[in-house]
Amino acid sequence: MMEARVHFGHTDGSLNDRMKPYLFGSRLGHTIFDLDQTAAHLKRALNFAAHVALQGGIIVFFCRSSINAHQVEKTAMECG
Repeated sequence: MMEARVHFGHTDGSLNDRMKPYLFGSRLGHTIFDLDQTAAHLKRALNFAAHVALQGGIIVFFCRSSINAHQVEKTAMECG
């Protein structure tokens, strides 16, 4: 995910304690998420978004990073 620039990582100790069940471990001072759990949650999110779109609902694209804002805007426009 980091190579694809989807995620830039978190430094150890910077996450909320509620994230602990989703962590795989730590390496070189960076937290590593359990990618098996991540994939399962992304599939659930995709199914949810597909149902919202199928019913004509509104999906909001949100980005806190100005670096990636152009890509998010482009993707939102492509999705209509």
